[in-house]
Amino acid sequence: MGVYCIFGLLEYIGAQKFIIGPFLALYAVGFLSVGVLSFMHFISNLFEIHKVRKEHGNVEAQEA
Repeated sequence: MGVYCIFGLLEYIGAQKFIIGPFLALYAVGFLSVGVLSFMHFISNLFEIHKVRKEHGNVEAQEA
């Protein structure tokens, strides 16, 4: 949605319609920031799961 808003903003600027520009810019920044932060959170969870599985595997190997 953020990329779509950026393309819309560029189209409106190209058509010299500046009234809607600030709103599209706000939407673009908001959607992109939420998307990027969600992706970063997802990646950090993947690393955390990998670390826990690795530690859990090491514990099982030591117990056996």
